[in-house]
Amino acid sequence: MRIIENFTAATPKGFDIAGDYFYLDTVPGGTVSVSFFRDRQKLAEDLTSVVAGWYAAPSGGFDRVELTSTLTQAVSFYLSRGRVGSNVFSGAVSVTAFSNNGSHVPAAKTVTNASAQLLAANSARKYLLIQNQDATGIIFVRGDGAAATATSACIRIGPGDVWEPSVAPVGELRAIGDIASNANIHTIEA
Repeated sequence: MRIIENFTAATPKGFDIAGDYFYLDTVPGGTVSVSFFRDRQKLAEDLTSVVAGWYAAPSGGFDRVELTSTLTQAVSFYLSRGRVGSNVFSGAVSVTAFSNNGSHVPAAKTVTNASAQLLAANSARKYLLIQNQDATGIIFVRGDGAAATATSACIRIGPGDVWEPSVAPVGELRAIGDIASNANIHTIEA
């Protein structure tokens, strides 16, 4: 059963409909959180801050779902016993192969206790690794070109740690350290 419902931001709305499969079909903006209940007890399986395309199949099913949207908007979802539906693509689909022609050769860098450029902006950057080989120094890295600070606004890379983001930032990388000069930093980008 497909349900299209208007939601008020941050206001939970419950549906007393039994099923064992839930699919979040349309979320125009923001995110939605979904809680599942059986015999008036909240189940451990839930979806928190998700967008369209997420689904859940709580073991043993459910007899109530409760949704909360972060925005005032219409949201659509499916509830069913058993999985039904289709994953059909329409329009042109293009798949391109990624060719990694970059070499993974570490470049030695020095980070001081003043914010400075670690790596220039690179719109073609697909891979990034930063390693702190220092025994005691901590560095803080920022990937948007803004000044690095020794705060939670930056990525903290402790002694012996590595930062290898799943999506490489393409902006200028700036860094600052907690010691005067740390020449034990290595970067790899491709």
